[in-house]
Amino acid sequence: MSRSSFRLNAKRGLLAAVAGSPFTQAGVVDVYDVSADCRAPVFKSSLPLGILGHEGAFSPDGRTYWASTTADRGLSAIDVSDPANPQLLYHGFDVATHGLSISDDGRRAYLADVQNGPTQNYVSEITHGGGGMRILDISQIQDRVTLPQVTEVGYVTWPEVTIPQSTIPVTVRGHKYLVEFDEYDSDVTTYAADENVGGVH
Repeated sequence: MSRSSFRLNAKRGLLAAVAGSPFTQAGVVDVYDVSADCRAPVFKSSLPLGILGHEGAFSPDGRTYWASTTADRGLSAIDVSDPANPQLLYHGFDVATHGLSISDDGRRAYLADVQNGPTQNYVSEITHGGGGMRILDISQIQDRVTLPQVTEVGYVTWPEVTIPQSTIPVTVRGHKYLVEFDEYDSDVTTYAADENVGGVH
């Protein structure tokens, strides 16, 4: 399992993680029930639903586990309403996200996006930086619409972007913010003193 994919949904007491790489894993999602005792997880399922999965997120209501794809574009939404029988609700091939978080109402996805546009080279971006933060409308997935459509709500980038890692919604003194943090510097294959380094935005 990718340790950055481990997520706990406290409301339902579910623990989930995904493992995936182009060479070793198909994207197996493991789901455990920890509602009775977090020290004794109860295994519920293990299925290849998080295509080449890398990082994960839960919807706040605990009905949907999200898995981002590693080393390529992709985002999977997995219905874990029945944790013993999870189902793939959606897989988007045109999204290049590293990590993500979901809004309190489950209707927006906040992506740490590693692409500058649909024609950009993904491998170059993941090793040489690029991207920003993308916001998706995922209402139809939250509402369990058949053949759901996911649309972009907004996108932002900044000059110092390196490799966007993930996002965290926070509330400070009653005001809601979204924190995005990068990892590495702007070229993970070399180092130069004038390179951008990962930061928090």
